[in-house]
Amino acid sequence: MEIHILLETKTGKKILIDDGVGPEFSRILLDDGYGNFIKIQTDQDFRTGQNSINVEAIGNVHVTSKTGEIFISVEKGSDSPIEIRNYGSSSINVTCDNQDINIFAGKNIDVSAVADMNVSVSGTLNMSSIEDMNIHSEKDIIFTSEGEIHLN
Repeated sequence: MEIHILLETKTGKKILIDDGVGPEFSRILLDDGYGNFIKIQTDQDFRTGQNSINVEAIGNVHVTSKTGEIFISVEKGSDSPIEIRNYGSSSINVTCDNQDINIFAGKNIDVSAVADMNVSVSGTLNMSSIEDMNIHSEKDIIFTSEGEIHLN
């Protein structure tokens, strides 16, 4: 059952506040009529689930903070993942112009590539482990240096 307020322009832009009951109802929708929208969903949505916020754009999506932080989290006790995925044909780039990039995991960090994996630094590369460190290759392992190579 749909109980709503709808503001809509002649060109299809709309603001929908829906207080209905049942799947796909109980939502707030801001839609430009061209496939770009923001939807806050309380009841079950067949695509994004219950109690969800969906932002979808035909083009780019930018999130910018002029002076504050950007924080993405899943609260303690949840078993839901955080996933960053690119189904397209371009790269995912992480850049920090003026500080470090720190990665920490309470358990394992797994890194894999279907093709090549390259690591390069202009300073010193340090790899250390409190327990075993395993480096495995189906082919050659090549170490090159302009200076000395020390393996202990």
